[in-house]
Amino acid sequence: MGTLIMVVAVLGLLGGALYTLFKPRWAILFIIILYPLEQLLSSTSVFFATHHMLLNIIVGVLAVVGAVSAFLANRRPLRGYMNPVWLLTMALYAWAVFGIMFSPDKKKAIEDFTAGLPYLGLLLVFPGLLVNDVVDFRRLLVPTMVIGTAIIVLIITSPNTTIFSGRLGLEGLGPDSKIQNPLATATLGGTIAIIAALFKPTRFPLFVNLVRLGALGSGLAIAMLSGSRGQLLGAGLVSLLMFPFARRVKNIFQFISVSFSVVFVLGLGYLVLSLVTTSDAASRWDMSTVESGLGSRWSMITTMLGAYLSSPMNYLQGLGTSSFQTYWTGGGDLPYVHNMPVQILTEHGLIGATLLATILVLVARASLRLMKHYRDDPGMLSTAAIIIAICMYQLLLSFKQGSFFTSAVPFWWFLVLAKVYWRTMKDFKEAEQPMYDSDGYGLDMYPEAA
Repeated sequence: MGTLIMVVAVLGLLGGALYTLFKPRWAILFIIILYPLEQLLSSTSVFFATHHMLLNIIVGVLAVVGAVSAFLANRRPLRGYMNPVWLLTMALYAWAVFGIMFSPDKKKAIEDFTAGLPYLGLLLVFPGLLVNDVVDFRRLLVPTMVIGTAIIVLIITSPNTTIFSGRLGLEGLGPDSKIQNPLATATLGGTIAIIAALFKPTRFPLFVNLVRLGALGSGLAIAMLSGSRGQLLGAGLVSLLMFPFARRVKNIFQFISVSFSVVFVLGLGYLVLSLVTTSDAASRWDMSTVESGLGSRWSMITTMLGAYLSSPMNYLQGLGTSSFQTYWTGGGDLPYVHNMPVQILTEHGLIGATLLATILVLVARASLRLMKHYRDDPGMLSTAAIIIAICMYQLLLSFKQGSFFTSAVPFWWFLVLAKVYWRTMKDFKEAEQPMYDSDGYGLDMYPEAA
């Protein structure tokens, strides 16, 4: 069984890579599935486990090819790319790099930067070049659900999948064999569940709805089995919050339809979770376990806030990049504070916090205006709601896991939304402005923007 899964995964990788060479913009799909695909391959193939950077290189090459192709095809990928969110995000990361200079643990800060640089280069630069507008993003959604579901099914059925401490994980191969982090697969599950819940098909509804059912079921199942409480709750909360916005309500009949759809999604989600819940997975939801998880994260947060507030001379610039381990005395090998806003405030000070707050305000404003722009187009409205929902989901996850300095999360999703919004607004304004010939007679709208 393991060999069969390896063959399917490798053939899927090769086929997808070849297809992306002909459709380069699809490289962003590889970026979305990078981490779980990496785990699947390293748990089924000794070659990929030994050469763990190979997949990253392949995805990086595909991203470069996609970006170059966008320029050569005159898709104007830079139109709307260097927007205010992009500029502020670059300023935030530049300030974080500068923070290495006054970090109390320069060795750790440099190691973090070196390890994260390939991912920062990939995620902060290329997604915005590969996706131009809502139409581009919509084309990715059904394939993302199909491929994401396939990866989850392969992970669940793999003989190297195991349960440890109530969590489903993949046991890697090779000399440094270890259990892979279940958060990556759970995050993919939450992402495709959000897409499935919010997507509104406009073509081939029967087929697409079957794909949605598969993505919703498999996404919720892997989030539950992995014991990732934040991923499961975050995906559910965001889906329910954004569902009314993805289905604009104009009259009582649409209200009834939307209400019925919400009840159906809730019922299906409850059915899936009741079927896949095991005693090991359920143990992650015991009150004592939940309180322990919250307590440990709160302890990390208060430790860093206490260190920051007790150092007035560091209020402006922060305590320094990757300074968490200098102040953490709670035991365990914890590399960062596991809370992005606290990490930015305490390590990068009021300068970093101001940049973050401005980015969030601009992203929120762009989200509202994008939904307003597509309020009369059901398909595009649901797609805009999905982009916004994924940004919200990634933001929620950043409150309890990961380091923005090494993973670029959630900022690379903010950059995708910002690029889509600013490009859409620029194209819309251009399409509204008439052109004139040399004699002053009006011509038609720009054909490429119409």
